[in-house]
Amino acid sequence: MVGGYPLDVDLELRTFPSSDRDFSRFARATVLELAEPRSPESFQRRLRSRYPAAIVKVQVELARHGEGPPVWYAFRSGSIGAAPVVPVNEAPAWAIVDDERT
Repeated sequence: MVGGYPLDVDLELRTFPSSDRDFSRFARATVLELAEPRSPESFQRRLRSRYPAAIVKVQVELARHGEGPPVWYAFRSGSIGAAPVVPVNEAPAWAIVDDERT
């Protein structure tokens, strides 16, 4: 079971940003290659081999509309929630990357 849902049904995958077709294709191929039992954690580990900041979340029960397969959300960049406020003189190092993560 993943997130309270049995895995005997297919899951629905949604990728963000939705305009990144390469990420979407990679994520869909990766989820198909996962060994049983599939888990969001193993999916996230596999995604991070190519997209180091990828995050995978499972849709919560409250967000579900009727019956259907569980929904997994794959985010290419791991920014979920608000970033912590850090004073300027204590800010961590950061980098700007392009679409190929370089």
